[in-house]
Amino acid sequence: ELWQKLPWPAGAPKPRSLMAAPWPEEVPGWEDEEAEGRMASLQELITQIRRLRKEYGVPEGAEVAIALRGAPEAFQSTLETEGQAMRMLARVGGIEIDGSMSGAGAHGVLINGTELFLPLEGVIDLEKEKERLKGEIDRLDGQLKGAEKKLENANFVERAPREVVDKERAKADSFREQQEKLREKLQAFEVT
Repeated sequence: ELWQKLPWPAGAPKPRSLMAAPWPEEVPGWEDEEAEGRMASLQELITQIRRLRKEYGVPEGAEVAIALRGAPEAFQSTLETEGQAMRMLARVGGIEIDGSMSGAGAHGVLINGTELFLPLEGVIDLEKEKERLKGEIDRLDGQLKGAEKKLENANFVERAPREVVDKERAKADSFREQQEKLREKLQAFEVT
């Protein structure tokens, strides 16, 4: 519907439908790899902030502050010119370049080497989050023990189909990995 309302170049017949329209041709002069790289870095930052917000249960409407360290000059320039879009899309209230990265918070590293720190003190209930993490670690510990007990059973390992045993090993590995990640998060909160 929108395509039907778009203007068409004079002298060229407009196809009846978008589905029948020719694919746009590449115009070499319009390419700008540097601009594409800057935009990709900005998109990655927004994605990381949103991922960390969701991961730590930051309320959707709450604005957060972020600290960045080691940001290349070109990326800092992008933040100055496109910062408003980033603030709006990731609900960021303030950006501190080469600022403090201490206290309880979430960390991330962008492909361009920029370290991201999202302070969580005053944004979420840290004690409640610590308890939630401890409970999740305990739950995974019970599941890991159950999987390990199965794998220690010689009858199970010898008689069960190989796929079933491999699946149980993969589950145990996954439980260990999840526990390690949760312990790292919990350790980041223990500084408060």
